[in-house]
Parts: sequence; structure tokens; C-alpha cells
Amino acid sequence: MSVLTTHSFLALTWHRVRLSSTNTGTNDVQGVLSQEANWQGTNANNQFVLLTGSNPAVYKARGVAWDQTGTARTVVAAAGAVADNDLIQLGMSVVYGSGNAVISVYYNGAQVGQTTYSGMTSLQAGGTRLLLFGAHAMAQNKGRSLRALIEDLTGSGRTPLTLVQQDYAANLARF
Repeated sequence: MSVLTTHSFLALTWHRVRLSSTNTGTNDVQGVLSQEANWQGTNANNQFVLLTGSNPAVYKARGVAWDQTGTARTVVAAAGAVADNDLIQLGMSVVYGSGNAVISVYYNGAQVGQTTYSGMTSLQAGGTRLLLFGAHAMAQNKGRSLRALIEDLTGSGRTPLTLVQQDYAANLARF
């Protein structure tokens, strides 16, 4: 069982979006960080995934974490849509409390969604695949990953939103 299975954590990426279609009637879903190509529903190979979408009627940022029972716990956030060539910082934190977990999604230095899931005490232990970034994530991403950070919040004692804001301020001009 990995440390991230039971420890609170923040996963954060910087990404340059490349859409396969600029048709706003479709949702060009792109995985930015994942372990498996199928992000929908129960999946024994996933622990968490970060996604972007190009349809403003759907979402532009989504985080999914699979709990200890293999149930997908989703936070859809950030109204609107990503556009071709957007530079985005996208992140997700899972913070465990007394018998629950708070999942938050971050977009460009701000928290844009948060949900508390009662009974979620860890990520599923079945996530056996390596984390994939950029062009390999979910076999869908056409963009370019520029930076990635995974912080063990249980070990560091740091606050996810503070880390996201500091990272955004420090790196926005770099890319």
C-alpha cells in the first residue's frame, strides 16, 4: 500500500492545452494526470485522475478519486471550458478527517470545487499502475505537461490551498 493511499495529498500539474477539436458542441476530455485510460466508474487500476474539458456546458476541470471500496468520488469544478493553447495549473487534494475525506479541485491558483465524502478513509489499494502525465495520461491528452508536484500533506503538515497559491505565483511567468 503506497503512502498516498492513506495519507492526505495534493497532486498539482501545469499544462498547455492542445484540443483535437475546437467544436464547442463536443467535450474534448483530456486527462492531465491518471493511472488508467478508463476514468469512468469503478476501475481497479485507478486511485485518482485529473481531467480538463472543452465544452462549457459540461466542465473545464474535474477530479476523481477512488475510495477504499473502489467507488469513484468526483468533484466537478470550474464553469466554462478550456481553450486551445490555454496554460493551466490544475490540481486536486484529498484530505482525510475522522471517517471522511474532503476532495478539492484547484484551477489557476484558486480552489474551484470541494466535496466531503463520508466514509472515505483511503484511496483504493488496487491502484497498481504508475502515474502518467501529459501525452500518455488516459491516452487522450494532446497537450504538454510542464510541471508536476505531489505533496504528502500528512508528512509536511502544509495546507493545500496555500501550496497551490504559492506554486501559481512562483511559476506563472515561467511558462
